[in-house]
Amino acid sequence: MPGQLVVHFQPDVTDQQRNAILGSSGATLDRDLLAPGYALVSVVPGQESAVGERLAASTAVTTAETNIVRLPASAPNDPYYGLQWNMGSIGLSAAREISDGSGVTVAVVDTGVAYENYHNPCDGNDYALAPDLAATIFVPGYNAFDTGPDCHPNDDYGHGTHVTGTIAENTDNGYGTAGIAPGASIMPIKVCGNDPKTHKYDCPEANIADGITWAVDHGADVINLSLSGEQQSDVETEAVSHAKDAGVVVVAAAGNGGADGIGDNHLQFPAAIEGVISVGAVGVLGIRATYSNYGVGASGQKMDLVAPGGDPISEGSNSVIWQQTYMSCTAATDFTVFPAATGCYGTSMAAAHVTAVVALIESKYPDVNRTQVRTILTCSAEDLGDPGPDLQYGAGLVRADNALADTDHDGIPDCIDSSVATLTPTFTPPPNNCVSPSLTPAPTPSPSPTPTDTPLPTDTPALTDTPTPTEPLVPTDTATSTETAMPSDTGTPTETSTPGDTATPTDTPVPTDTPTPTATPTPTPLIPHCGDVDCNGLVDPLDALGVMRWVANSVPVANCIGLGYVNCDAQLTAADATTLLKHSAGLPLNLPAGCSTLG
Repeated sequence: MPGQLVVHFQPDVTDQQRNAILGSSGATLDRDLLAPGYALVSVVPGQESAVGERLAASTAVTTAETNIVRLPASAPNDPYYGLQWNMGSIGLSAAREISDGSGVTVAVVDTGVAYENYHNPCDGNDYALAPDLAATIFVPGYNAFDTGPDCHPNDDYGHGTHVTGTIAENTDNGYGTAGIAPGASIMPIKVCGNDPKTHKYDCPEANIADGITWAVDHGADVINLSLSGEQQSDVETEAVSHAKDAGVVVVAAAGNGGADGIGDNHLQFPAAIEGVISVGAVGVLGIRATYSNYGVGASGQKMDLVAPGGDPISEGSNSVIWQQTYMSCTAATDFTVFPAATGCYGTSMAAAHVTAVVALIESKYPDVNRTQVRTILTCSAEDLGDPGPDLQYGAGLVRADNALADTDHDGIPDCIDSSVATLTPTFTPPPNNCVSPSLTPAPTPSPSPTPTDTPLPTDTPALTDTPTPTEPLVPTDTATSTETAMPSDTGTPTETSTPGDTATPTDTPVPTDTPTPTATPTPTPLIPHCGDVDCNGLVDPLDALGVMRWVANSVPVANCIGLGYVNCDAQLTAADATTLLKHSAGLPLNLPAGCSTLG
Protein backbone atom coordinates (compact mmCIF):
# COMPACT_ATOMS: atom_id res chain seq x y z
CA MET A 1 0.00 0.00 0.00
CA PRO A 2 1.51 3.38 -0.92
CA GLY A 3 2.43 5.55 2.06
CA GLN A 4 2.18 2.78 4.66
CA LEU A 5 4.67 0.78 6.71
CA VAL A 6 4.26 -1.98 9.29
CA VAL A 7 6.72 -1.41 12.17
CA HIS A 8 7.59 -3.84 14.96
CA PHE A 9 8.89 -2.18 18.13
CA GLN A 10 10.88 -3.77 20.94
CA PRO A 11 8.69 -4.94 23.87
CA ASP A 12 10.02 -2.35 26.34
CA VAL A 13 9.46 0.72 24.13
CA THR A 14 7.00 3.21 25.65
CA ASP A 15 4.33 5.07 23.69
CA GLN A 16 6.25 8.32 24.17
CA GLN A 17 9.48 6.80 22.83
CA ARG A 18 7.64 5.24 19.92
CA ASN A 19 6.03 8.53 18.89
CA ALA A 20 9.35 10.35 19.12
CA ILE A 21 11.06 7.73 16.91
CA LEU A 22 8.27 7.91 14.35
CA GLY A 23 8.30 11.73 14.28
CA SER A 24 12.06 11.96 13.83
CA SER A 25 11.91 9.43 11.00
CA GLY A 26 9.11 11.15 9.06
CA ALA A 27 6.27 8.80 10.00
CA THR A 28 3.03 9.10 11.95
CA LEU A 29 1.10 6.44 13.83
CA ASP A 30 -2.10 5.18 12.19
CA ARG A 31 -3.01 2.48 14.68
CA ASP A 32 -1.68 -0.34 16.78
CA LEU A 33 -2.15 -3.75 15.26
CA LEU A 34 -3.51 -6.68 17.25
CA ALA A 35 -0.17 -8.48 17.04
CA PRO A 36 1.86 -7.30 20.10
CA GLY A 37 4.39 -4.57 19.32
CA TYR A 38 3.24 -3.99 15.72
CA ALA A 39 1.93 -0.68 14.42
CA LEU A 40 0.69 0.62 11.08
CA VAL A 41 2.29 3.98 10.27
CA SER A 42 1.92 6.54 7.47
CA VAL A 43 4.70 8.15 5.44
CA VAL A 44 4.81 10.36 2.39
CA PRO A 45 4.06 8.16 -0.66
CA GLY A 46 7.31 7.40 -2.44
CA GLN A 47 9.33 7.70 0.80
CA GLU A 48 8.53 4.21 2.10
CA SER A 49 12.07 2.87 1.59
CA ALA A 50 13.88 5.87 3.02
CA VAL A 51 11.68 6.15 6.12
CA GLY A 52 11.76 2.38 6.60
CA GLU A 53 15.56 2.40 6.59
CA ARG A 54 15.65 5.19 9.21
CA LEU A 55 13.23 3.34 11.44
CA ALA A 56 15.05 0.02 11.05
CA ALA A 57 18.28 1.72 12.15
CA SER A 58 16.76 2.45 15.57
CA THR A 59 17.58 0.00 18.36
CA ALA A 60 13.95 0.33 19.46
CA VAL A 61 12.69 -1.14 16.17
CA THR A 62 12.84 -4.82 15.24
CA THR A 63 11.54 -4.55 11.68
CA ALA A 64 10.01 -1.97 9.34
CA GLU A 65 8.46 -3.17 6.12
CA THR A 66 6.04 -2.01 3.47
CA ASN A 67 2.36 -2.92 3.91
CA ILE A 68 2.29 -5.64 1.26
CA VAL A 69 -0.90 -6.24 -0.69
CA ARG A 70 -2.24 -9.74 -1.30
CA LEU A 71 -4.83 -10.64 -3.90
CA PRO A 72 -7.94 -12.79 -3.58
CA ALA A 73 -7.04 -16.33 -4.52
CA SER A 74 -10.09 -16.81 -6.66
CA ALA A 75 -10.66 -17.89 -10.22
CA PRO A 76 -13.50 -16.86 -12.54
CA ASN A 77 -16.61 -18.98 -12.09
CA ASP A 78 -16.93 -19.67 -15.83
CA PRO A 79 -17.34 -23.47 -15.97
CA TYR A 80 -14.81 -23.99 -18.77
CA TYR A 81 -12.13 -21.83 -17.18
CA GLY A 82 -10.41 -25.01 -15.99
CA LEU A 83 -9.68 -25.86 -19.63
CA GLN A 84 -8.11 -22.46 -20.28
CA TRP A 85 -4.50 -23.38 -19.45
CA ASN A 86 -3.46 -20.33 -21.44
CA MET A 87 -4.82 -17.93 -18.83
CA GLY A 88 -2.57 -19.29 -16.11
CA SER A 89 0.47 -19.31 -18.37
CA ILE A 90 0.23 -15.54 -18.92
CA GLY A 91 -0.34 -14.75 -15.22
CA LEU A 92 -3.93 -13.64 -15.61
CA SER A 93 -5.04 -14.40 -12.04
CA ALA A 94 -2.92 -11.58 -10.63
CA ALA A 95 -3.47 -9.28 -13.60
CA ARG A 96 -7.26 -9.49 -13.46
CA GLU A 97 -7.21 -7.93 -9.97
CA ILE A 98 -5.42 -4.87 -11.39
CA SER A 99 -7.06 -4.18 -14.75
CA ASP A 100 -9.90 -5.45 -16.91
CA GLY A 101 -9.27 -3.30 -19.98
CA SER A 102 -12.01 -0.75 -19.21
CA GLY A 103 -11.89 2.40 -21.29
CA VAL A 104 -9.85 0.84 -24.11
CA THR A 105 -11.33 0.21 -27.58
CA VAL A 106 -9.99 -2.82 -29.45
CA ALA A 107 -10.64 -3.15 -33.19
CA VAL A 108 -10.85 -6.80 -34.27
CA VAL A 109 -10.03 -6.67 -38.00
CA ASP A 110 -11.11 -10.13 -39.04
CA THR A 111 -14.01 -12.19 -40.36
CA GLY A 112 -16.50 -10.15 -38.34
CA VAL A 113 -17.92 -10.80 -34.88
CA ALA A 114 -21.12 -12.44 -33.64
CA TYR A 115 -22.12 -9.23 -31.89
CA GLU A 116 -25.84 -8.86 -32.72
CA ASN A 117 -29.09 -10.50 -33.74
CA TYR A 118 -29.56 -9.38 -37.34
CA HIS A 119 -30.75 -10.46 -40.77
CA ASN A 120 -28.07 -9.12 -43.09
CA PRO A 121 -29.62 -8.25 -46.47
CA CYS A 122 -26.18 -7.96 -48.05
CA ASP A 123 -25.53 -11.69 -47.82
CA GLY A 124 -28.99 -12.99 -46.92
CA ASN A 125 -27.79 -14.64 -43.70
CA ASP A 126 -29.35 -14.61 -40.24
CA TYR A 127 -26.95 -13.86 -37.40
CA ALA A 128 -27.18 -14.14 -33.61
CA LEU A 129 -25.31 -12.57 -30.74
CA ALA A 130 -22.93 -15.05 -29.10
CA PRO A 131 -24.36 -15.66 -25.60
CA ASP A 132 -21.01 -15.20 -23.88
CA LEU A 133 -20.54 -11.81 -25.57
CA ALA A 134 -23.92 -10.53 -24.35
CA ALA A 135 -22.33 -8.24 -21.74
CA THR A 136 -19.30 -7.28 -23.86
CA ILE A 137 -19.25 -3.62 -24.84
CA PHE A 138 -19.45 -3.14 -28.61
CA VAL A 139 -18.92 0.14 -30.43
CA PRO A 140 -19.96 0.78 -34.05
CA GLY A 141 -17.98 -1.28 -36.51
CA TYR A 142 -17.44 -1.47 -40.26
CA ASN A 143 -17.87 -4.00 -43.05
CA ALA A 144 -15.01 -3.48 -45.48
CA PHE A 145 -15.87 -6.62 -47.44
CA ASP A 146 -19.51 -5.92 -48.29
CA THR A 147 -20.00 -2.18 -48.59
CA GLY A 148 -23.35 -0.55 -48.01
CA PRO A 149 -25.26 0.96 -45.11
CA ASP A 150 -27.01 -2.32 -44.25
CA CYS A 151 -23.90 -4.50 -44.49
CA HIS A 152 -23.00 -5.10 -40.86
CA PRO A 153 -19.71 -6.70 -39.75
CA ASN A 154 -21.28 -10.03 -38.79
CA ASP A 155 -19.07 -13.09 -38.58
CA ASP A 156 -19.80 -15.57 -41.37
CA TYR A 157 -16.83 -17.82 -40.61
CA GLY A 158 -16.21 -18.25 -36.84
CA HIS A 159 -12.67 -16.96 -36.60
CA GLY A 160 -13.29 -13.35 -35.61
CA THR A 161 -15.72 -14.32 -32.85
CA HIS A 162 -13.20 -16.73 -31.32
CA VAL A 163 -10.48 -14.05 -31.39
CA THR A 164 -12.88 -11.60 -29.77
CA GLY A 165 -13.65 -14.14 -27.07
CA THR A 166 -10.01 -14.35 -26.02
CA ILE A 167 -9.85 -10.57 -25.82
CA ALA A 168 -13.12 -9.69 -24.10
CA GLU A 169 -15.48 -12.63 -23.55
CA ASN A 170 -17.78 -12.17 -20.57
CA THR A 171 -16.03 -13.31 -17.40
CA ASP A 172 -17.27 -14.44 -13.98
CA ASN A 173 -20.79 -14.87 -15.35
CA GLY A 174 -21.09 -18.58 -14.59
CA TYR A 175 -21.19 -19.52 -18.26
CA GLY A 176 -18.77 -20.64 -20.94
CA THR A 177 -15.19 -19.42 -20.81
CA ALA A 178 -13.39 -16.29 -19.63
CA GLY A 179 -11.74 -13.44 -21.54
CA ILE A 180 -8.55 -11.58 -20.71
CA ALA A 181 -9.85 -8.00 -20.85
CA PRO A 182 -13.64 -8.27 -20.43
CA GLY A 183 -13.97 -4.55 -19.68
CA ALA A 184 -12.58 -3.50 -23.07
CA SER A 185 -14.85 -2.26 -25.86
CA ILE A 186 -14.80 -4.22 -29.12
CA MET A 187 -14.99 -2.57 -32.54
CA PRO A 188 -15.92 -5.31 -35.06
CA ILE A 189 -14.31 -4.79 -38.47
CA LYS A 190 -15.09 -7.32 -41.21
CA VAL A 191 -12.46 -7.59 -43.95
CA CYS A 192 -12.87 -11.25 -44.98
CA GLY A 193 -15.60 -13.06 -46.87
CA ASN A 194 -16.62 -15.42 -49.65
CA ASP A 195 -15.25 -13.89 -52.81
CA PRO A 196 -17.66 -14.39 -55.74
CA LYS A 197 -14.76 -14.05 -58.18
CA THR A 198 -12.38 -16.56 -56.63
CA HIS A 199 -15.01 -18.71 -54.88
CA LYS A 200 -12.75 -18.75 -51.85
CA TYR A 201 -12.91 -17.26 -48.39
CA ASP A 202 -10.43 -14.42 -48.63
CA CYS A 203 -9.19 -11.37 -46.75
CA PRO A 204 -8.07 -8.97 -49.53
CA GLU A 205 -5.30 -6.54 -48.62
CA ALA A 206 -7.40 -3.63 -49.87
CA ASN A 207 -10.11 -4.54 -47.38
CA ILE A 208 -7.61 -4.96 -44.57
CA ALA A 209 -6.17 -1.52 -45.31
CA ASP A 210 -9.65 0.01 -45.28
CA GLY A 211 -10.47 -1.77 -42.05
CA ILE A 212 -7.32 -0.51 -40.32
CA THR A 213 -7.89 3.03 -41.56
CA TRP A 214 -11.55 3.04 -40.50
CA ALA A 215 -10.62 1.76 -37.05
CA VAL A 216 -7.98 4.47 -36.56
CA ASP A 217 -10.31 7.23 -37.75
CA HIS A 218 -13.12 6.06 -35.44
CA GLY A 219 -11.28 5.87 -32.15
CA ALA A 220 -9.62 2.46 -31.86
CA ASP A 221 -6.79 2.30 -29.32
CA VAL A 222 -5.53 -1.16 -30.30
CA ILE A 223 -5.95 -3.12 -33.56
CA ASN A 224 -5.78 -6.92 -33.70
CA LEU A 225 -4.77 -8.47 -37.03
CA SER A 226 -5.10 -12.25 -36.73
CA LEU A 227 -4.42 -12.83 -40.42
CA SER A 228 -1.30 -13.29 -42.51
CA GLY A 229 0.17 -13.85 -45.94
CA GLU A 230 3.49 -13.94 -47.78
CA GLN A 231 3.26 -10.88 -50.01
CA GLN A 232 3.80 -7.33 -48.79
CA SER A 233 1.12 -4.81 -49.67
CA ASP A 234 1.83 -1.09 -50.09
CA VAL A 235 -1.70 -0.04 -49.20
CA GLU A 236 -1.68 -2.22 -46.09
CA THR A 237 1.70 -0.79 -45.06
CA GLU A 238 0.32 2.71 -45.56
CA ALA A 239 -2.67 1.92 -43.35
CA VAL A 240 -0.39 0.60 -40.60
CA SER A 241 1.70 3.76 -40.91
CA HIS A 242 -1.50 5.79 -40.44
CA ALA A 243 -2.19 3.83 -37.24
CA LYS A 244 1.33 4.39 -35.92
CA ASP A 245 1.13 8.13 -36.62
CA ALA A 246 -2.11 8.23 -34.62
CA GLY A 247 -0.50 6.40 -31.69
CA VAL A 248 -2.61 3.27 -32.20
CA VAL A 249 -1.00 -0.04 -31.21
CA VAL A 250 -1.15 -2.71 -33.95
CA VAL A 251 -0.73 -6.40 -33.07
CA ALA A 252 -0.45 -9.11 -35.75
CA ALA A 253 0.00 -12.87 -35.95
CA ALA A 254 3.37 -14.15 -37.16
CA GLY A 255 1.75 -16.69 -39.50
CA ASN A 256 1.05 -20.41 -39.51
CA GLY A 257 3.48 -21.54 -42.20
CA GLY A 258 5.89 -23.41 -39.95
CA ALA A 259 4.06 -26.74 -39.96
CA ASP A 260 4.96 -27.57 -43.55
CA GLY A 261 8.09 -25.48 -43.84
CA ILE A 262 6.41 -22.62 -45.68
CA GLY A 263 7.72 -19.34 -44.33
CA ASP A 264 9.82 -21.08 -41.70
CA ASN A 265 12.00 -18.57 -39.84
CA HIS A 266 10.19 -15.83 -41.70
CA LEU A 267 7.51 -13.49 -40.41
CA GLN A 268 4.53 -13.08 -42.68
CA PHE A 269 2.67 -9.84 -43.39
CA PRO A 270 1.30 -7.67 -41.83
CA ALA A 271 3.32 -8.88 -38.80
CA ALA A 272 6.52 -8.13 -40.76
CA ILE A 273 5.64 -4.44 -41.19
CA GLU A 274 7.91 -2.19 -39.14
CA GLY A 275 6.27 -1.06 -35.91
CA VAL A 276 3.69 -3.86 -35.77
CA ILE A 277 3.89 -6.03 -32.63
CA SER A 278 4.44 -9.49 -34.10
CA VAL A 279 3.36 -12.57 -32.15
CA GLY A 280 4.29 -16.24 -32.51
CA ALA A 281 2.58 -19.16 -30.79
CA VAL A 282 3.52 -21.67 -28.09
CA GLY A 283 1.72 -24.71 -26.70
CA VAL A 284 0.99 -25.80 -23.15
CA LEU A 285 4.63 -26.65 -22.46
CA GLY A 286 5.85 -23.22 -23.54
CA ILE A 287 7.54 -24.64 -26.63
CA ARG A 288 7.17 -22.99 -30.05
CA ALA A 289 4.18 -24.45 -31.85
CA THR A 290 5.11 -26.55 -34.85
CA TYR A 291 3.05 -24.38 -37.22
CA SER A 292 4.20 -20.99 -35.93
CA ASN A 293 6.34 -18.70 -38.05
CA TYR A 294 9.16 -16.93 -36.25
CA GLY A 295 12.42 -15.10 -36.82
CA VAL A 296 12.86 -12.17 -39.18
CA GLY A 297 10.49 -10.85 -41.82
CA ALA A 298 11.31 -9.66 -45.32
CA SER A 299 11.37 -6.09 -44.01
CA GLY A 300 14.02 -6.96 -41.41
CA GLN A 301 11.57 -6.85 -38.48
CA LYS A 302 12.14 -9.50 -35.82
CA MET A 303 9.35 -11.29 -34.01
CA ASP A 304 8.56 -9.49 -30.75
CA LEU A 305 7.25 -12.22 -28.47
CA VAL A 306 5.08 -15.32 -28.22
CA ALA A 307 1.75 -16.14 -26.60
CA PRO A 308 -0.44 -19.20 -26.10
CA GLY A 309 -1.77 -20.49 -29.40
CA GLY A 310 -1.95 -24.21 -28.67
CA ASP A 311 -0.24 -27.06 -30.48
CA PRO A 312 -2.41 -30.17 -30.83
CA ILE A 313 -0.04 -31.38 -33.54
CA SER A 314 2.67 -32.03 -30.94
CA GLU A 315 0.89 -31.96 -27.59
CA GLY A 316 -2.49 -33.57 -28.21
CA SER A 317 -6.03 -32.33 -28.61
CA ASN A 318 -6.20 -30.54 -25.24
CA SER A 319 -3.53 -28.10 -26.40
CA VAL A 320 -6.00 -25.65 -27.91
CA ILE A 321 -7.50 -22.29 -26.96
CA TRP A 322 -11.07 -22.57 -25.71
CA GLN A 323 -13.47 -19.68 -26.35
CA GLN A 324 -17.00 -19.34 -27.64
CA THR A 325 -17.76 -19.16 -31.34
CA TYR A 326 -19.79 -21.24 -33.82
CA MET A 327 -19.49 -25.00 -34.16
CA SER A 328 -16.27 -24.34 -36.05
CA CYS A 329 -13.60 -21.67 -36.08
CA THR A 330 -13.49 -21.97 -39.84
CA ALA A 331 -16.18 -22.19 -42.47
CA ALA A 332 -19.21 -22.28 -40.16
CA THR A 333 -22.54 -22.58 -41.96
CA ASP A 334 -25.01 -21.75 -39.16
CA PHE A 335 -24.46 -18.37 -37.54
CA THR A 336 -26.97 -18.79 -34.73
CA VAL A 337 -25.67 -21.88 -32.87
CA PHE A 338 -23.01 -21.38 -30.20
CA PRO A 339 -21.48 -24.22 -28.16
CA ALA A 340 -20.32 -23.06 -24.72
CA ALA A 341 -16.71 -23.51 -25.83
CA THR A 342 -14.91 -24.28 -29.07
CA GLY A 343 -11.21 -25.11 -29.25
CA CYS A 344 -8.98 -23.49 -31.85
CA TYR A 345 -5.25 -23.09 -32.28
CA GLY A 346 -2.96 -20.81 -34.26
CA THR A 347 -0.95 -17.63 -34.19
CA SER A 348 -4.29 -15.84 -34.53
CA MET A 349 -5.12 -17.01 -31.03
CA ALA A 350 -1.67 -15.97 -29.81
CA ALA A 351 -2.03 -12.45 -31.26
CA ALA A 352 -5.38 -12.06 -29.47
CA HIS A 353 -3.68 -12.72 -26.12
CA VAL A 354 -1.17 -9.94 -26.70
CA THR A 355 -3.85 -7.54 -27.92
CA ALA A 356 -5.84 -8.19 -24.75
CA VAL A 357 -2.78 -7.58 -22.55
CA VAL A 358 -2.24 -4.28 -24.39
CA ALA A 359 -5.81 -3.36 -23.42
CA LEU A 360 -5.01 -4.19 -19.77
CA ILE A 361 -1.88 -2.04 -19.91
CA GLU A 362 -3.56 0.95 -21.54
CA SER A 363 -6.48 0.75 -19.12
CA LYS A 364 -4.19 0.72 -16.06
CA TYR A 365 -1.65 3.19 -17.49
CA PRO A 366 -3.58 5.48 -19.87
CA ASP A 367 -0.61 7.80 -20.41
CA VAL A 368 1.74 5.23 -21.94
CA ASN A 369 2.46 5.72 -25.64
CA ARG A 370 2.63 3.16 -28.44
CA THR A 371 6.39 2.69 -28.16
CA GLN A 372 6.24 2.26 -24.39
CA VAL A 373 3.52 -0.38 -24.73
CA ARG A 374 5.77 -2.44 -26.99
CA THR A 375 8.65 -2.06 -24.54
CA ILE A 376 6.47 -3.08 -21.60
CA LEU A 377 5.34 -6.22 -23.41
CA THR A 378 8.87 -7.31 -24.22
CA CYS A 379 10.64 -6.32 -21.01
CA SER A 380 8.00 -8.07 -18.89
CA ALA A 381 7.90 -11.24 -21.00
CA GLU A 382 8.95 -14.60 -19.54
CA ASP A 383 12.19 -15.65 -21.22
CA LEU A 384 11.91 -18.89 -23.19
CA GLY A 385 14.41 -20.77 -25.32
CA ASP A 386 17.95 -19.45 -25.34
CA PRO A 387 18.69 -16.86 -22.62
CA GLY A 388 17.65 -13.39 -23.76
CA PRO A 389 15.78 -12.46 -26.95
CA ASP A 390 16.06 -15.03 -29.71
CA LEU A 391 14.53 -15.79 -33.10
CA GLN A 392 12.34 -18.66 -31.89
CA TYR A 393 10.57 -16.81 -29.07
CA GLY A 394 11.44 -13.15 -29.43
CA ALA A 395 11.52 -11.59 -25.97
CA GLY A 396 9.58 -14.57 -24.59
CA LEU A 397 6.07 -15.39 -23.39
CA VAL A 398 3.70 -12.47 -22.79
CA ARG A 399 2.98 -12.04 -19.05
CA ALA A 400 0.01 -9.91 -18.06
CA ASP A 401 0.97 -9.89 -14.39
CA ASN A 402 4.53 -8.68 -15.01
CA ALA A 403 3.37 -6.08 -17.52
CA LEU A 404 1.00 -4.48 -14.99
CA ALA A 405 3.31 -4.68 -11.97
CA ASP A 406 3.99 -1.37 -10.20
CA THR A 407 5.64 -2.22 -6.88
CA ASP A 408 6.38 1.37 -5.84
CA HIS A 409 2.88 2.57 -6.83
CA ASP A 410 4.17 5.54 -8.80
CA GLY A 411 1.99 4.92 -11.85
CA ILE A 412 4.89 3.62 -13.95
CA PRO A 413 5.08 -0.10 -14.85
CA ASP A 414 8.05 -1.70 -13.13
CA CYS A 415 9.84 -2.89 -16.24
CA ILE A 416 10.18 0.65 -17.63
CA ASP A 417 10.59 2.31 -14.22
CA SER A 418 14.21 3.25 -13.62
CA SER A 419 13.53 3.58 -9.88
CA VAL A 420 12.66 -0.11 -9.60
CA ALA A 421 15.62 -2.44 -9.57
CA THR A 422 15.45 -5.22 -12.13
CA LEU A 423 16.24 -8.46 -10.36
CA THR A 424 17.96 -11.30 -12.14
CA PRO A 425 15.86 -14.38 -11.48
CA THR A 426 17.61 -17.19 -9.70
CA PHE A 427 16.52 -20.64 -10.69
CA THR A 428 16.46 -22.72 -7.53
CA PRO A 429 14.52 -25.90 -6.98
CA PRO A 430 11.21 -25.33 -5.20
CA PRO A 431 10.76 -26.75 -1.67
CA ASN A 432 9.47 -30.29 -1.55
CA ASN A 433 6.04 -29.64 -0.08
CA CYS A 434 5.10 -33.29 -0.49
CA VAL A 435 7.51 -34.28 2.28
CA SER A 436 5.39 -32.41 4.81
CA PRO A 437 2.28 -31.22 3.05
CA SER A 438 1.04 -29.62 6.26
CA LEU A 439 3.78 -27.00 5.98
CA THR A 440 2.05 -25.52 2.98
CA PRO A 441 -1.57 -24.49 3.33
CA ALA A 442 -3.55 -26.66 0.99
CA PRO A 443 -5.05 -24.63 -1.80
CA THR A 444 -8.79 -24.53 -1.69
CA PRO A 445 -10.44 -25.87 -4.81
CA SER A 446 -11.46 -23.24 -7.29
CA PRO A 447 -15.10 -22.27 -6.96
CA SER A 448 -15.60 -22.73 -10.64
CA PRO A 449 -17.79 -25.69 -11.49
CA THR A 450 -16.13 -28.55 -13.25
CA PRO A 451 -16.61 -28.32 -16.99
CA THR A 452 -18.76 -31.38 -17.28
CA ASP A 453 -22.06 -29.61 -17.52
CA THR A 454 -21.99 -28.40 -21.08
CA PRO A 455 -20.93 -30.87 -23.72
CA LEU A 456 -18.47 -29.58 -26.22
CA PRO A 457 -19.18 -30.05 -29.87
CA THR A 458 -17.91 -33.37 -31.02
CA ASP A 459 -18.50 -32.73 -34.65
CA THR A 460 -15.87 -30.12 -35.23
CA PRO A 461 -14.56 -30.36 -38.75
CA ALA A 462 -11.62 -32.56 -39.34
CA LEU A 463 -8.55 -30.95 -40.76
CA THR A 464 -9.47 -32.10 -44.19
CA ASP A 465 -13.01 -30.81 -44.04
CA THR A 466 -12.35 -27.15 -44.51
CA PRO A 467 -11.39 -25.89 -47.95
CA THR A 468 -8.53 -23.52 -47.80
CA PRO A 469 -7.94 -20.55 -49.97
CA THR A 470 -4.71 -21.11 -51.77
CA GLU A 471 -3.85 -17.49 -51.90
CA PRO A 472 -3.83 -14.43 -49.70
CA LEU A 473 -3.59 -13.47 -46.13
CA VAL A 474 -5.70 -15.42 -43.87
CA PRO A 475 -6.63 -15.00 -40.31
CA THR A 476 -3.60 -16.59 -38.79
CA ASP A 477 -5.16 -19.15 -36.67
CA THR A 478 -5.55 -22.60 -37.05
CA ALA A 479 -9.05 -23.01 -36.49
CA THR A 480 -9.98 -26.27 -35.31
CA SER A 481 -12.46 -25.98 -33.37
CA THR A 482 -8.82 -25.26 -32.64
CA GLU A 483 -7.25 -22.96 -35.02
CA THR A 484 -4.11 -22.77 -36.89
CA ALA A 485 -4.96 -22.73 -40.33
CA MET A 486 -6.47 -20.69 -42.86
CA PRO A 487 -9.29 -22.38 -44.38
CA SER A 488 -7.15 -25.05 -45.75
CA ASP A 489 -7.47 -28.71 -46.16
CA THR A 490 -4.19 -29.54 -44.57
CA GLY A 491 -4.74 -28.05 -41.20
CA THR A 492 -1.84 -25.69 -41.70
CA PRO A 493 -2.21 -22.34 -43.27
CA THR A 494 -1.38 -22.35 -46.90
CA GLU A 495 -1.14 -18.69 -47.30
CA THR A 496 0.97 -17.94 -50.27
CA SER A 497 -0.53 -14.85 -51.73
CA THR A 498 0.25 -13.59 -55.08
CA PRO A 499 0.16 -9.86 -55.63
CA GLY A 500 -3.43 -8.81 -55.56
CA ASP A 501 -4.50 -11.97 -53.81
CA THR A 502 -6.25 -11.91 -50.56
CA ALA A 503 -5.59 -13.05 -47.07
CA THR A 504 -7.70 -15.54 -45.31
CA PRO A 505 -8.12 -16.36 -41.68
CA THR A 506 -5.23 -18.53 -40.67
CA ASP A 507 -6.95 -21.06 -38.58
CA THR A 508 -6.55 -24.69 -38.45
CA PRO A 509 -9.46 -26.88 -37.64
CA VAL A 510 -8.93 -28.88 -34.53
CA PRO A 511 -9.08 -32.63 -34.67
CA THR A 512 -12.59 -33.94 -34.27
CA ASP A 513 -11.69 -35.96 -31.22
CA THR A 514 -11.16 -32.94 -29.04
CA PRO A 515 -11.93 -34.26 -25.58
CA THR A 516 -14.81 -32.76 -23.71
CA PRO A 517 -14.18 -31.66 -20.15
CA THR A 518 -15.65 -34.83 -18.77
CA ALA A 519 -14.61 -37.54 -16.43
CA THR A 520 -11.14 -38.91 -15.80
CA PRO A 521 -10.51 -42.27 -14.13
CA THR A 522 -10.55 -42.27 -10.34
CA PRO A 523 -6.91 -42.11 -9.28
CA THR A 524 -5.23 -44.05 -6.52
CA PRO A 525 -5.28 -42.44 -3.07
CA LEU A 526 -2.67 -39.82 -2.39
CA ILE A 527 -1.57 -37.53 0.39
CA PRO A 528 -4.06 -34.64 0.44
CA HIS A 529 -3.17 -32.08 -2.21
CA CYS A 530 0.15 -33.72 -3.06
CA GLY A 531 0.57 -33.49 -6.84
CA ASP A 532 -1.87 -30.58 -7.24
CA VAL A 533 0.73 -28.47 -9.03
CA ASP A 534 -1.71 -25.87 -10.39
CA CYS A 535 -3.71 -25.48 -7.14
CA ASN A 536 -7.08 -26.19 -8.75
CA GLY A 537 -8.12 -28.83 -6.22
CA LEU A 538 -7.56 -31.73 -8.63
CA VAL A 539 -4.65 -33.95 -9.59
CA ASP A 540 -4.91 -34.38 -13.34
CA PRO A 541 -2.85 -34.29 -16.56
CA LEU A 542 -2.52 -30.50 -16.32
CA ASP A 543 -0.38 -31.02 -13.22
CA ALA A 544 1.91 -33.28 -15.21
CA LEU A 545 2.20 -30.56 -17.85
CA GLY A 546 3.06 -28.06 -15.12
CA VAL A 547 5.93 -30.24 -13.93
CA MET A 548 7.18 -30.70 -17.49
CA ARG A 549 7.10 -26.97 -18.07
CA TRP A 550 9.08 -26.38 -14.91
CA VAL A 551 11.61 -28.98 -15.98
CA ALA A 552 11.87 -27.40 -19.46
CA ASN A 553 12.34 -23.84 -18.17
CA SER A 554 13.94 -24.42 -14.76
CA VAL A 555 11.57 -21.89 -13.23
CA PRO A 556 8.51 -22.49 -11.01
CA VAL A 557 5.87 -21.47 -13.49
CA ALA A 558 3.08 -23.43 -11.78
CA ASN A 559 1.34 -22.09 -8.69
CA CYS A 560 2.05 -25.02 -6.36
CA ILE A 561 5.04 -26.57 -8.10
CA GLY A 562 6.44 -27.73 -4.75
CA LEU A 563 3.63 -30.30 -4.58
CA GLY A 564 5.02 -32.04 -7.66
CA TYR A 565 7.60 -34.27 -5.92
CA VAL A 566 5.53 -37.43 -6.15
CA ASN A 567 7.93 -40.29 -6.93
CA CYS A 568 10.09 -40.09 -3.80
CA ASP A 569 13.48 -39.45 -5.40
CA ALA A 570 13.80 -35.90 -3.98
CA GLN A 571 14.19 -34.45 -7.48
CA LEU A 572 11.50 -32.70 -9.51
CA THR A 573 11.91 -34.29 -12.93
CA ALA A 574 10.00 -35.76 -15.85
CA ALA A 575 9.59 -38.91 -13.77
CA ASP A 576 7.21 -37.01 -11.50
CA ALA A 577 5.18 -35.91 -14.52
CA THR A 578 4.99 -39.53 -15.69
CA THR A 579 3.76 -40.65 -12.26
CA LEU A 580 1.08 -37.95 -12.26
CA LEU A 581 -0.10 -39.00 -15.73
CA LYS A 582 -0.37 -42.63 -14.59
CA HIS A 583 -2.21 -41.53 -11.46
CA SER A 584 -4.69 -39.49 -13.54
CA ALA A 585 -5.33 -42.46 -15.83
CA GLY A 586 -5.84 -44.84 -12.91
CA LEU A 587 -2.82 -46.92 -13.92
CA PRO A 588 -0.50 -48.81 -11.51
CA LEU A 589 2.10 -46.39 -10.19
CA ASN A 590 4.95 -48.84 -9.49
CA LEU A 591 6.41 -46.46 -6.95
CA PRO A 592 9.71 -47.15 -5.16
CA ALA A 593 9.69 -49.10 -1.90
CA GLY A 594 8.21 -47.06 0.91
CA CYS A 595 6.02 -44.99 -1.40
CA SER A 596 2.64 -46.60 -0.91
CA THR A 597 0.95 -43.37 -1.91
CA LEU A 598 2.06 -40.35 -3.90
CA GLY A 599 4.47 -38.14 -1.98
